[in-house]
Amino acid sequence: MYSSPSLQNYLGGQRLGRLATITNDGLPHIVAVAFVNNETNLYFSTFTETKKVRNIRGNRNVAFIVDDSGGSAGWRYVTVEGYGYIITEQEEFDRVRDMLCDKYPVYLSDEWAIKGESHTLIRIEPKKVLTANIE
Repeated sequence: MYSSPSLQNYLGGQRLGRLATITNDGLPHIVAVAFVNNETNLYFSTFTETKKVRNIRGNRNVAFIVDDSGGSAGWRYVTVEGYGYIITEQEEFDRVRDMLCDKYPVYLSDEWAIKGESHTLIRIEPKKVLTANIE
């Protein structure tokens, strides 16, 4: 859905995004997350017992933004509106874990290792992508 090289390069070079989910009460909840991307989806890891996991289990609607000051080009951002899915298939879990470890070597350490029993991996499937000063 968002496969331009400029967009892929921008997302691949960023280390932090903000995820918005919806609580059971209908209130927004926003948190910063480290993420990776491929040509079609965004992914992140979190501890299983977090509010964002509970929110996605109850309501898959999510929004995600990556932004920065683009210097003379002005503010740059990518906003994704779409759906969050908990990764349950082992093959996808392993592939996404490897992608995260490649981008964030700290995930290779014992302290931060992504483990199936304590971590949940989330896939964000975009429905709508908005950008500014990326192309």
